[in-house]
Amino acid sequence: MVVGTTEQSNMLIILILFFLIISGTCFADGPPSSPILKEKEIRAVDSFIKSQERIRSHKHTSLNRREYRETRRYMFGDVDGDKVPDLVVRYTLEEGNNWTIYIVAFKRPLMQHLAHARVGGKGYRGVELAAVADGVIEIKTGYYSRRDALCCPSVAGTSAYSIAKGVLIEDDMIVDCAGSEVPKSQ
Repeated sequence: MVVGTTEQSNMLIILILFFLIISGTCFADGPPSSPILKEKEIRAVDSFIKSQERIRSHKHTSLNRREYRETRRYMFGDVDGDKVPDLVVRYTLEEGNNWTIYIVAFKRPLMQHLAHARVGGKGYRGVELAAVADGVIEIKTGYYSRRDALCCPSVAGTSAYSIAKGVLIEDDMIVDCAGSEVPKSQ
């Protein structure tokens, strides 16, 4: 059995850790772009999402929506142009057998609500946060081909959102239909 020096072993461990950090394997949303969330920030996000669960529909009936917390994702970056990292959160609300994906932006450190919008959901598109910088929130999307089950959108895409007058606006959308299967017309 050949054993390297302690220096070689330490170097190997450092290289492995470096690779894991760069590739994002150690973090749910890739490498962190800001410090860990503070308790005050988590409470503000929880409070906002709870308020969204209680919103009534246009028919004045209670929606009985609940957050699917395991899908919540956070990302930091400047969304309002002040060069200070803000907080963007992707969250999912479920209602019966349906689910809807939203993103919300908060101005840090005060956790002031900047804007929020529906960005995906069952039968619409899947969404993952990709980047937040220079006033733009970039998302990776998965659209449904005609053959996809409602659980599993397969057509890749991207989209970009910005905030204008307190509203999240979709500025750019790209869908890659090259690899998707579309049934032949009969």
